[in-house]
Amino acid sequence: MVFLNSMKTILSTVANSHPDIDSIYLYLDGLNTFFSSKNGINTLATYPDRSWLDEYEQKGSLKKQWIKKRSYKEFNYIPEKEVISIFQPMHNISGLIVININSSQFIDTLNSSTSDNAEFLYLLDAEHHILTSNDNGAPLLARSSGSLQNLINSVENLSSLNNSWVTIHQKLYLFQSFTLKQYDISFLSLVPIERFFEHGKDTFLTFLCVLIGNCLVTLILSYITTKKNFQQIEHIVNVFESAEKGIVTPLPSHATNDEYGLILNNVINIFLKSNQLHQQLAQKQYKQEIAELAALQLQINPHFLFNTLQALDFNALRLTGKPTQLNQMIRYLSDILKYALEDAATGTCLQDELDYLKKYTAIQKMRYGEQFIIYYEVDDTILSYKVFRLMLQPLIENSISHGIRPLEHTGYIKLKAYARENHLYFTVIDSGVGLTKEEVKNLYARIQSEKSKNIGITNLNRRLMLTYGFEYQLKILSKKGMGTCISFRIPLENI
Repeated sequence: MVFLNSMKTILSTVANSHPDIDSIYLYLDGLNTFFSSKNGINTLATYPDRSWLDEYEQKGSLKKQWIKKRSYKEFNYIPEKEVISIFQPMHNISGLIVININSSQFIDTLNSSTSDNAEFLYLLDAEHHILTSNDNGAPLLARSSGSLQNLINSVENLSSLNNSWVTIHQKLYLFQSFTLKQYDISFLSLVPIERFFEHGKDTFLTFLCVLIGNCLVTLILSYITTKKNFQQIEHIVNVFESAEKGIVTPLPSHATNDEYGLILNNVINIFLKSNQLHQQLAQKQYKQEIAELAALQLQINPHFLFNTLQALDFNALRLTGKPTQLNQMIRYLSDILKYALEDAATGTCLQDELDYLKKYTAIQKMRYGEQFIIYYEVDDTILSYKVFRLMLQPLIENSISHGIRPLEHTGYIKLKAYARENHLYFTVIDSGVGLTKEEVKNLYARIQSEKSKNIGITNLNRRLMLTYGFEYQLKILSKKGMGTCISFRIPLENI
């Protein structure tokens, strides 16, 4: 999970720092999923944009960077989005990084780099196909009916036409081009002959040189930044791949002060230290999901239960003519049910958990009278810390059912909660019948067994280990005839 969150953060950081970038994809060969800077992990079969994968399957064996103009539809109710995609196969592992540049944003960049509204500027790929143009060049491209592309295709080297006059759609244009060989793209500039009569040839050539120089500087800076990002992303992917295989990758010998250095020195270091624990938790999480699916089959519509309890409350009030202990019990039960059915994954604060527990014990007091007395020793400074729901109730229920009820006299229960050394500690002590050493041993075996059907402290023990780790399981102390003490601890976490 740390790997997934880290990759999504990295891709989003790169995309957000460059307004022209629409999205970044990271794909490893053989997988049916890929990373996106927008949506995290996506399934290839259901994601609306698949043309990039077809392009990769055709040219991926070349193992070099290439550029392609394409379009896709994110949603059915919006028009297709045009992007210029830069495909960069990875070298150390089999995979691909795709940077999707928003076509309209790139056109705005071309527009802003040309101060003369009579200049037509075009971007060409390695095969000299026209990828896009500024706003001035689009009408000419539409009117020429392919004659401009045919002119470009008629020569092997675009530079052979530089500073020459070409005829397109029965008009003369001054032809200028510049090719960046290191990543196989070219810029083409066409200026109509009328412009020379307006400002003069010398002024125009000076302007054109400045324009091409600006474009070159911008493109080179973009290339350097992109190349650095590719290298950093590839390095991070390699570190994670090595960690998954149990190979520890040494940290760089020199410190870096950019966002990638922070990630490598902090997030990745933490991931390497906790990788073994995450692998252990993966299997436990799978078993937890199976248990949750089974529990879903037993759920009852909560609205039906709430409405039923409310109806019982009204009928009891109507029959007695005034609020009674029965009404109070029904209202407590309704609050308990609402609390228990809320999303367990969101967690809650200790204060809410104690409020719920006190309503539960109030119902039990109505059932058993003075058979037990419960005390709370809770530090007020820890009430805002985060816990998971239904954490304390199983322990109190266990004390009442198995420790206090068999007694012939009043029993006592004490709940103690405090913070120490970045952990919350919880202890439930009762003066019940207690357990022998053999019974304690059998209880440990029962709550740790995966086949156990117990839904009380067995369920609590499993949730503690699945959420925090094996070292956070329940601790049980007991002596026959004196009582039982059950305790556990969890890491400090603010709600």
